[in-house]
Amino acid sequence: MSIQRIIGVKLSAIAVALLGALVLAACSPAEPPELTPSAAAEQQAAAEQQAVEVCVDKDTGTQMTYEEAVAIAEDGLCTDQGPLKETHACNDTTGTWWIDLDIDQPGCAPACVINIVDETVDINWRCTGALPEPSSPDAASAEPPAPTDTPTATPDPIADWPKYASQADGFAFRYPPTWSIELLTDRPAADGAPAARAVLLTQETLQLLIEFKRPDEATAMGPGSLAAGTVEERGGVILFERELPKHVLVDEGKDKAIFVGDRYPDLEVYIQLVGEDLASAEISAAAHAEFDQITASFTRTGTQTEQDAYPGWATYTSSEVAPGVALTFRYRSDWTLTETQAGTETPTGPSTAMAVLQHDTYVLRVQYKYPADETTMVAADVPDSLLMEAGTAWFVNRPVPRLVVVDEERLTHIFVNYTDDTLLVNVDLSQDPTIIADDELDLSVGIRNEMDKILASFRLVTP
Repeated sequence: MSIQRIIGVKLSAIAVALLGALVLAACSPAEPPELTPSAAAEQQAAAEQQAVEVCVDKDTGTQMTYEEAVAIAEDGLCTDQGPLKETHACNDTTGTWWIDLDIDQPGCAPACVINIVDETVDINWRCTGALPEPSSPDAASAEPPAPTDTPTATPDPIADWPKYASQADGFAFRYPPTWSIELLTDRPAADGAPAARAVLLTQETLQLLIEFKRPDEATAMGPGSLAAGTVEERGGVILFERELPKHVLVDEGKDKAIFVGDRYPDLEVYIQLVGEDLASAEISAAAHAEFDQITASFTRTGTQTEQDAYPGWATYTSSEVAPGVALTFRYRSDWTLTETQAGTETPTGPSTAMAVLQHDTYVLRVQYKYPADETTMVAADVPDSLLMEAGTAWFVNRPVPRLVVVDEERLTHIFVNYTDDTLLVNVDLSQDPTIIADDELDLSVGIRNEMDKILASFRLVTP
């Protein structure tokens, strides 16, 4: 019988019922085979694994689930602008979760961006800058909406740079792909103290050294010995979202080195860019720009635990030295401090303000004044011909030359000074000649390291 004739046949109600029963029986799925307990457990585990979405930062291996990203986003600034949508994606190159936001912003498709490594949150508006097409003749003739302050997304020029992250120390940074990177853990001692841990970036003849340590680590860090030259302040750089002065070592009109460093409650960082051969090196404008980009990329990761870099040490804070400026520093509590007020009469005239620290035979003298003051600083009885430069020290947030006196291989005096438009500070370390004979004067490695730690604590503050 042909198909056309079948369609034309009027079926009885019974025939329809029987045909329907046959069709349903044919279409019903077969009963699934019964799973063994172990197979059922494996199937459930696989389903749970598929249900958990994980994004992995390919540079650091740090992981974050989608549920964790949602929780962080809801606690951050994203949901202040609008609710989260269900649509989301992982970008393992930048180490970020992207969750769309339900915000009515013409020409934009905003997303909440969650950084997997440092758990920071930001909004990427993804605006095209074009107005949507009018939906009616009235809309076409309407005035365009007034401009708003909504930011237009700009590409991050270093988003694709490799990233270094230290979960133990709680920081991360990016560096250009043209630089090689090496973690330095076994470094030779400096001035009798173990050298701080460091990361070394290298590009051709340039070396960028990043030193870091925790407050409880008794390691040495800082500029060390460098070539001759003058240290200039050349604008500022951003480090951990804080603007800091950028110091440049200049010799014969050429930039030889760049320094920046800072101390935080739980971390101390020092960054230095130099050439392998300081005598012939010159840091180019392009290298300056990359230095600025690298420092600006530094971020904190995880949870920071505040630590005192000088546990058990006392704090000295001067009275106002210049309008709105005072001087503060830390010193070990077993040192005795004697303070002299500015204007105290001495054989050479009114003296500057002075704080003198004494411990055993050692005397550390801090003199400070406003540059325009008529007061006189006490000078050490040392001929200028015996002074020699011995590297640099970190003092008032910048590297300064360290001057020493060496007599028959004995180091007898150390001097450093700081000068700007508001303050002049001189610090010198020696031994009390009324206690120890001149031919026995010798500053030990331990006391020199302690002086460096005191110098590094100097800050200018608002009284």
